[in-house]
Order: sequence, then C-alpha cells, then structure tokens
Amino acid sequence: MKLTKYNSRTFQIVCWSTSVAMVCFLIAVCLTVFHVNLSQINGWLESYVQRIKWLPFMDLAPHLVNAPFWIPYWCAIILLFLYKERVRFMFWLNRFSMFGLLLTAILFVLNQAIRWLWPELCGRSDNFLHPQPYEGCSLFFVSGAVVAGICLLAFLCLRKRHWMVKVMLIICGLSLNLAALLQAKIFPLQLLVAIGIAAIAASIAYVRVALANEERFPELYKYLKP
Repeated sequence: MKLTKYNSRTFQIVCWSTSVAMVCFLIAVCLTVFHVNLSQINGWLESYVQRIKWLPFMDLAPHLVNAPFWIPYWCAIILLFLYKERVRFMFWLNRFSMFGLLLTAILFVLNQAIRWLWPELCGRSDNFLHPQPYEGCSLFFVSGAVVAGICLLAFLCLRKRHWMVKVMLIICGLSLNLAALLQAKIFPLQLLVAIGIAAIAASIAYVRVALANEERFPELYKYLKP
C-alpha cells in the first residue's frame, strides 16, 4: 500500500471512525461511573420530540413505518440511479444490496441476543420510562437503521451528480425514523444507538472498498468518487 493513501479521504474516515468509537466508549464509561439512568435520557429525548408540533406528519406516520408503503419510492430511487449511472449501476447495486443485507443480519442477531440475555431491556411502556418484556421484542429499529446506513454509504461513495439520489435517501431515512418515534415503535436512545451502529458499518464498508488491493482489484478504484 502506498504511503500517499494515508493522506487521502479514506484515511480520514478511518481516523474519524476510530474517534467516534472511542467517544462512544467514554460515554458508556461515564454513564456507568456516574450511574446515569438511561430511562431518564429516554424521557428527555421523548419529551423533546413530543414538544415539536408534527400535526401534518402524524396522519402519515402509521403508513410510513410500513415497508410496503416505500416500495414505489425505492423503485423511483433505483430508476433514477440507473439513469445517472448506466455503466456502473450493477457494480454499486450489488454493493449497496450486500451492505443492506449484512447490516440487517447484524442488527437482527443483536436483537435476538439481547432478547435472550437481557430481556428486561426489551419492550416499552406508555411513558417511555419503564420498559417491560414482551413477545418478539426488538431493541433496535432495523429498517430505519439500515436506511440510515445506506444513506451514509451513498454520501461516502457516490459522485456529486447523484445529489438527487442522496436527497431522496435522506427523505426516506428521516421520515421512517421520525414516524417510528411518533408511533412509539422504539425508544429514542435505542434509535440513536442503532443509527450509530449503521454509521460505523457504512464507514467500514467504504474503507473496505477504498483500501482494497489495487493490483488484485483494480476495478474498484476507478469506481470510487474522486
């Protein structure tokens, strides 16, 4: 690997990812040392969300949390991306699809592990403060986190001419996660943790492609945005 690659944007992403991981670790240590009540943090976040007037959005929220509602929207995104990227369409479609499947599997495994090891963390109550175990609990909002991860990966990898695709992904990610909060599908803190996991996964995926061996995979580099 050439030394000049360490001055690139890829190396900066590696540094930022490491820094974010260390900050998350320090926050977890501080929460443990000072005995901060996580349910209290959830209460603060929820009260802040509820103070904002989302009246026009509330009517759409029950539909936005359903995956079939987004099928035409995602078809439009794929067709727009195909129009903008005819030559490298399958290259990126394969990688985004694989990233989405792997991230979904990771979050699903984490949900199942927490369900069996710490069932008291599952569930929720009406006031967001006293979660109760229930059948088929889900600690993370998987679909919202996966969309957020794909959105970040698109910002890291795609070119400037794909700005419309990025905007459409942002709209989908924000609408899906906000609707889940307003419909009381997930705790706010759990949503932030899931999006953080997705952000780290997107950074790792980008670094994995960008740091691939140039001699073994020369086709990868010409597909990365300058």
